[in-house]
Amino acid sequence: MNENSVGKKIVKRIARFFLAVLLLVAILFLTSRFLEKKVVQLMVEQINQSVEVPVFIDNIEFSLLRKFPLATLQFHNVTIKSAKEFHQTNFSGYQADTLLYIKELYLAFNLMRLMHHEMELTKAYIDNGFINVLVDKSGKANYSVLKEMSLEKGDSSNSFNFQLKFIEIKQFDVRFHNQFKDVSASLTIPAYKLKGEFYKESYSVATSGTLKVEQIKQGEIWFRPDVPANLNLQFDILNEVLTIKQSSLKSSGIQLNSSGTVTFGENVKLDLQFAGDKVDVKKLSRWVANKSLSGMELSGYLSFKGVVSGIVNEKVSPKMAINFSVSNGTFKHQNFDEKFHHIAMKGSYSNGNQRNIISSSLNFEQLDLSLGKSSINSEFKVHNFKNPSFDFEAGIHFFGEDLAKVVPKDFGAIGSGTMVGNFHAQGTIQGFPIHLDQFRQWEYSGTLKIQDADFQTTDKTFGFSQMNGDLMLLNQNLSVQNLNGTMQQTSCRGSLQVNNYFGLFSNRQEVVGLNTHLQLGNVTYPDITFLFTESDTTKSDYELEVEARLFAESYTQDAFKAQRLRGKVTYAKSKVQVDSLNFQSLGGTAAAQIKYDFSKPNYSLLSIDGRVHSMDINHLLTTFNNFGQGFITEKNLQGQLSSDFETEMKFVNGTLVAESIEYLGYVRIDNGILQKFEPVKALAVFTEIPELERIEFSSMENNFLISDGIIQVPKMDIKSNAFDVTLYGQQYFTGNYEYHLQLFLSDFLVGKAKRLQKQQTEFGWVEEEESERTKLYLMVQNKEDQFSVTVDKQAIKSQLKAGTKNEKKEFKKALHDEFGWFKKDSTLTKPEKKEKKKQEFSIEWDEE
Repeated sequence: MNENSVGKKIVKRIARFFLAVLLLVAILFLTSRFLEKKVVQLMVEQINQSVEVPVFIDNIEFSLLRKFPLATLQFHNVTIKSAKEFHQTNFSGYQADTLLYIKELYLAFNLMRLMHHEMELTKAYIDNGFINVLVDKSGKANYSVLKEMSLEKGDSSNSFNFQLKFIEIKQFDVRFHNQFKDVSASLTIPAYKLKGEFYKESYSVATSGTLKVEQIKQGEIWFRPDVPANLNLQFDILNEVLTIKQSSLKSSGIQLNSSGTVTFGENVKLDLQFAGDKVDVKKLSRWVANKSLSGMELSGYLSFKGVVSGIVNEKVSPKMAINFSVSNGTFKHQNFDEKFHHIAMKGSYSNGNQRNIISSSLNFEQLDLSLGKSSINSEFKVHNFKNPSFDFEAGIHFFGEDLAKVVPKDFGAIGSGTMVGNFHAQGTIQGFPIHLDQFRQWEYSGTLKIQDADFQTTDKTFGFSQMNGDLMLLNQNLSVQNLNGTMQQTSCRGSLQVNNYFGLFSNRQEVVGLNTHLQLGNVTYPDITFLFTESDTTKSDYELEVEARLFAESYTQDAFKAQRLRGKVTYAKSKVQVDSLNFQSLGGTAAAQIKYDFSKPNYSLLSIDGRVHSMDINHLLTTFNNFGQGFITEKNLQGQLSSDFETEMKFVNGTLVAESIEYLGYVRIDNGILQKFEPVKALAVFTEIPELERIEFSSMENNFLISDGIIQVPKMDIKSNAFDVTLYGQQYFTGNYEYHLQLFLSDFLVGKAKRLQKQQTEFGWVEEEESERTKLYLMVQNKEDQFSVTVDKQAIKSQLKAGTKNEKKEFKKALHDEFGWFKKDSTLTKPEKKEKKKQEFSIEWDEE
């Protein structure tokens, strides 16, 4: 046979094949057009016989070519509405009025059966859609829409023959929410296949595909997985009993296996077992991602066994019980640099007798973990997942350096030390995340023995070291007994109690109370400056209130030092008050009530109601820098001071404002010396009495008033080595002063010492009667550094009016004889002229 004949035969065969195909397509097309109306009519009738709710279909297409040799129906936008008795309210986020929506549904039928007007369904394809499986609060379901129908094979009375063997699902969402049980879940099916003879009473099914669980929620427990899972399932069905032969869920390298039976009937009954062995917790934590786990890193190996058994329907859940354990676990939170390790866990879960979240419980029989060298051995129980209540008990052995790794950095620096004890807490969890208000509502108790602990606040204003004590916790109050160590830079021992310690962590301004009884060593001012900073109250989130009974060996602030202090200290709202304060200082003793108010923005206020006895006044003035004034200083005054007084003064930036001093009190100075005091010094120059440069007196007492920068000196008598004098007046902090003096003329003329010497005779001392001595009235002034000594005219006028004319004449004569005053008075003998020494001070006298 030549090549041309062979080629012609091949061409003829190809042409015949294409003609046959075209003929077949034409026949199929004509047949499909002939059958389409009948098939669509049968399908709509079947749907109407199957469901009791409206079904909406945008379009139905019939094809013999798409899945040849099977005939196919393509349904566009199929919508089946929810059951009529179902309540659609309170299903936010769901299209609650819709049970099922399928964008594209393909049903494949046996072509030969269609020729005999029978529909034999063999395959189904679902592409893009969702199903809402919803149960309202009364237990009514939205899926109760099917009518009773028979799908048994060989039933010739039914034109629809169910011979389904294959189902394929793509991009399909399953949404479940049971309000009656307070359970919800949603998952996406990217691709899934089911193969089996579904139309038989007894058949086997094999499945494969991918699931992605979006969320599972029961009560307050809410999981949001972020990775897909592959589910392979093989099961048999016989007499309404589904037996799982093999089931494995694989995701991110983990595998969970299950087995058991599901019995169908009037109620569905479950008897399932599931287990996992050494499941990687780190991988599992990604699959069960949850808000409360955000920021946490978990690792370890989880093993568990569980059972699910009992009836399940819209209102009833099956019983669930799980035993589990974790080994070689670790835990780290994003806020901490270190991780907990050696986590060992053993426990169980049950949904309880009521088989719901209210009766559910989680029990950790063992929950042990380590951090560095520290360890916690605990038990933990949770009941009622709707309103969870818990009970936690732990034994604690912590080292300070490990605790520092997990305490917030803004809390402070924790150094060495150990803490050994136990802790118990119980309460109700009202939601996640857990806020401070929930913590404060729980009940707490515990004891902790502290040894050699170190701590310092972030701003370094307060700290302690080598601290020991027995800590006891009861709810929001914390107490420490047998306290001893070093607080700030001083030794201390005693006890303390903190009330409402949660206020330290609150973002609201709350009162935190501190009650303490402490015996302190040598305290210095820097040790207590943390009390006087505004940040303790006005800028922080808590307000400290302190009540302390203190005893201190000594207290030092700048040049001041006191010994054996004792008193009661209270502190609140930037105010310090010291009651019943007693101490020794400056060679004497003191008792006082002190109030220090530094709540004002521009100044602080100190007030003292006190009593001092036999203090060295020279040392007092030196120590307190003369109280900010210069009119009388440590260079002028010596002696032993005793006083009962009330005083108040202001400080600006820690510096005393001298003009603000308010003082009222009784003052007594014993064994005193007044020297180089300007008012008296001026008088000494004038009188040429050298004793006035240094006046010694056995005692001086008076009431003094200081206000508006002025010292008011009431009238008082001073008996000294120079002369006896009565004086009163006022002294200004600016240096100006005005004093009124009343002294005996004889002392003024010759000096007291000389006069006394003249009166000493062979018979001893001869004292003049005071009533027989002539008095001299002077006024000593300083105005803007202009010193003067003048006769006190006003005092003389008062005295002259009270005296007789003879006394007046004798008084004038005495002054005339000594100083040449009253020259125009002819009743006085004119004295001989003497060369008058030029004086720096002027003396004036009005004749009268």
